[in-house]
Amino acid sequence: MIKTPILLFMILLLFPVLIGYGMFLTNYKAVLLQYFQVSNIEFGILEGIFAFGTVIGAIVGSYAMKKIVHYQLLYIAIGTLGLGVVSVYGIIKLDVMFSQSVFFILGGWSFITGLANALLMVPTSSIFLLHLPEAIRGRGTAIFYSIFNLFLLAGTLLGGFIASSINILLALILSGGILLITTISYPIYKNTSLMRKVKKQL
Repeated sequence: MIKTPILLFMILLLFPVLIGYGMFLTNYKAVLLQYFQVSNIEFGILEGIFAFGTVIGAIVGSYAMKKIVHYQLLYIAIGTLGLGVVSVYGIIKLDVMFSQSVFFILGGWSFITGLANALLMVPTSSIFLLHLPEAIRGRGTAIFYSIFNLFLLAGTLLGGFIASSINILLALILSGGILLITTISYPIYKNTSLMRKVKKQL
């Protein structure tokens, strides 16, 4: 797997992305319940909107992979999710001014984060399945998901630690910041020998 340029690139990319993603998953529900204090019914609706966004994202992602290079779509998804997560700070400010309509804003936020969530997962899984050598496809898939879950667990633990010791909102915004920094790092990778090898593979 490490000898295959696109897979090595994906492992390097997924390390910060999944840590940020794990921090997001740990804290976004807590922010809805504790900062915005949504009711049980409102929380259920927002969860449904998030799930709907995920379904739409999976459909859009499958279509977009035919039009956009996989790793570029991945960067778009990472950036979109990062922006969506960081924007929660602005929503809190709006909550102070427009407390009556903030639920509808949260609905849009849940949809966008759900959409970006699926856009992140679809190309990630597809790249690994398409480029894993056939001789190790079964073992390679198991290794990939082990790495995936390990990074995700690290992010979940880190997000929980920051939320409990400092602040839930800070942990959520930091998760979005990690995703945005990873997106901005694209020019650094763009002209590396690894990226040139990746482009030859696609």
